[in-house]
Amino acid sequence: MQNEIKSLFSGIIVLPFILIFTLGVSLASGVNLHFVLVSVILTNMVGILLDRDSSVYYNLGPGIIVTLFVYAETLGLQSGYLQTLITFSVPAIAFIVLSFLPLKFSLIPSRAIAIISFGLGLIIVIKQIPNAFAYNSIQSDFSYTGESTSFLSGSTLSNWIQLFLAISIPVLALIGQYFKQANKGLIFSTLLAIIIGYAAGFTDEVVIGRFTFNEPFIFHGEFANEMFLQSISAGFTISVLMLMNFWGHFSILQHNQQNEAYAIKKSLRVVGFGNLLGGIFGVFPSNVSLVDSYSIRSFGGTNWLAKIPIILVLLIVTLYGIPDFSFPLFAFAGVLMYIGILMILKSRNILKDLKVIDYIFTFIIGMVLVLVDFTTGFILAMLYTFIHSLIYKDNSKNDGDKILDEKAISE
Repeated sequence: MQNEIKSLFSGIIVLPFILIFTLGVSLASGVNLHFVLVSVILTNMVGILLDRDSSVYYNLGPGIIVTLFVYAETLGLQSGYLQTLITFSVPAIAFIVLSFLPLKFSLIPSRAIAIISFGLGLIIVIKQIPNAFAYNSIQSDFSYTGESTSFLSGSTLSNWIQLFLAISIPVLALIGQYFKQANKGLIFSTLLAIIIGYAAGFTDEVVIGRFTFNEPFIFHGEFANEMFLQSISAGFTISVLMLMNFWGHFSILQHNQQNEAYAIKKSLRVVGFGNLLGGIFGVFPSNVSLVDSYSIRSFGGTNWLAKIPIILVLLIVTLYGIPDFSFPLFAFAGVLMYIGILMILKSRNILKDLKVIDYIFTFIIGMVLVLVDFTTGFILAMLYTFIHSLIYKDNSKNDGDKILDEKAISE
């Protein structure tokens, strides 16, 4: 009963963070917020219905990589319902087919997990520094464009106070982790920072009017063969991106857990059927969300009940919208910084059992992931792991041959 209460509580406490994260995805990608929310709701409901066990490991959320790719290539919603349905059904069907194939799936090798975890953790921490510093509080579009002053020259005492409060969240949580009380430390520091933020007026206004709700699709009567082929082609590209994103994030979340092959198949099935249902409703795909999942885990969520308050509130927001509100975004940044630090620490824990060269390549390829993009970093991480395995096998074979030769000579 205690685990159930903790899970429900974790779902409630992470609600504002997940909602703000979802709003940010919608704003950054230009996607209608209604479609983002419906996608998250449907896929998480399917997750609870099909596989409650795997709900311990992840929460499904908007895949920012897929979203930005879709809109950069002017695909998806801008092209009408039919093209959207076909484009996004391809990755959904691919996930479902993979889940039923008689294959023994495994997680990404530990070396690649260490690299990806380090790179993604570093990205999360770096991207939250401006928010922790309240650098974007006077901007309405979060784009950081048009600034005539530097990061520090326009700072005030309130900026430094908010930065201190944001950093105090991961610091106190890590201190709590040292004393085996990480959840309590994180909850206490987060609630304290939010209370101080509201009391001192350190809040940022989230203007919901910038987001649109319930805008209908424009149905195009004509659907040429070229559009069909373009939709299929785009769907295959999105499938590859989603699979890389899925395997990278899921491997980090599932690392050192039991029954990985079973968990992967069930999770592929959940993502596939959830997105297939979402495609019928005309919304873009969701995928395993590392940030959402780590948030729920960090606040003590241990089972699928953590999703219930999230689904219910997002459903209400989808149906009725929400008014403009103010929120101390530096607290949001502090929690995300803690999640990023946890991922970096996870990378270090993995590397403890590996070689010195793994530290070097983890840093180099991790920085590529930070400075270039996730896809390039993912490919390089897998390539390094593959080359390392070949060299290691060759060295093992040579050592074995040498032992056999020495034994033959002695005889």
